[in-house]
This record gives sequence, structure tokens and C-alpha cells, in this order.
Amino acid sequence: MMKLQIVAICLIFTGAAQAQSKPPATETGVVCVSAVPKPNSEPISLGNPDGGGRSFNYVIQIASRKIAASTERTVAIDGLSLNKTHLVKILRDGKVVESFRFNFAKEGGNHLCLWYKSLYETWSLWPAKSSKAGTSQKVAGPSLEYGICLHNSHIQ
Repeated sequence: MMKLQIVAICLIFTGAAQAQSKPPATETGVVCVSAVPKPNSEPISLGNPDGGGRSFNYVIQIASRKIAASTERTVAIDGLSLNKTHLVKILRDGKVVESFRFNFAKEGGNHLCLWYKSLYETWSLWPAKSSKAGTSQKVAGPSLEYGICLHNSHIQ
């Protein structure tokens, strides 16, 4: 009977200790989306790639998460699994204009930047570490701890 009581007490303390200890934090990835240009009505040209009166009303969808691209600042989609292949859909005015799949391991990091090239109307995904130093934008989004999203210097 005494052994049973000791075992019960040990189980209670073990359970209490496990309940108090936090599970290990799951590391997740983030994709920063660079700011898109403000449209203008001048003719589109090499010197004015934002021209032509085009819409830059983009929404980026990764899995079930959506975020509108901003003309003011970089925005972030965080909390993405590092172990999954993600489907990215880029919508302009509600219609899919581009889609692709990626995973963080193949892209070379857990902090990626998605940027828009207005002349060709294309999007590219690059690891933040491969971005050029000295060019950064403040991030607006659900997790401000990322603080800055580096991106290639030829973007905005």
C-alpha cells in the first residue's frame, strides 16, 4: 500500500512538472512582401515602369493566409511551417495572375522576401540574406519582431 502511495505521489509531481514546463517553441518562417508601386497615368516605359495607369491592387495568398500588398511599406506573412511546401497565389483585382510552390529549405532560409518588378509585372522570391545591404523597409504585419525585411536594391 505504501509503494502505491509513493508511486501516486511521484506521478502527481511528474504531471505537475510537465504541465509547468513549456513545450519547445516551433520555429516558423516568414515571407515579407515588398511594397508595390503607386500607379501613374504617364505612358509605361523603361524610365517609367509604374506607368500606364495599371492596377497594383495585389493580394498575396500563402496556403489559407492572405495579405494585401501595400504601396507604403513591406508587409509580412509569418507563422509559416518550415517543413511544408507552400502554394503561393498572387491575385490582382481578385484574379490569379501568378502562382508557384516553394519550401523554406530549398529557398535557403526561414526569412524570405517576395518582391515585385513592375516593368515585367513579375514576382520573385529570394532569401533575405541574399539581399543587398543598405536597402531595407520597415515591416507592417502581425509580427513586428522581424522589424526589417531586406530586399534587392533595385526594388523601389
